[in-house]
Amino acid sequence: AMLYRCPVIGRDCDGTREQLDNGKRLTGEEIGYRYKRRRKLVELMAECALDKNPAKMQDRAQKTVRELYTQQLCTDKIEKLYNQVLGNDKDSGDNSDI
Repeated sequence: AMLYRCPVIGRDCDGTREQLDNGKRLTGEEIGYRYKRRRKLVELMAECALDKNPAKMQDRAQKTVRELYTQQLCTDKIEKLYNQVLGNDKDSGDNSDI
């Protein structure tokens, strides 16, 4: 959704919180709407619908996705995990083949 500049409303917990925090660290501002309770979700849905200029938040969200979650970065992380599992991790000091 963020890549395609759709407004995001996410529950402020677990992985969703992590992604919103990553975006806030990168851009210095919120990249989506957060809620903890259902009542707040309803408020945010109304706020989002009434927002006349959501472009800045959408731009920040898209920037976050493009910088932190590229295909190359994801591929590199998966390769690193495989190497760790196989014991081929250069950082571990053990380069033996299994």
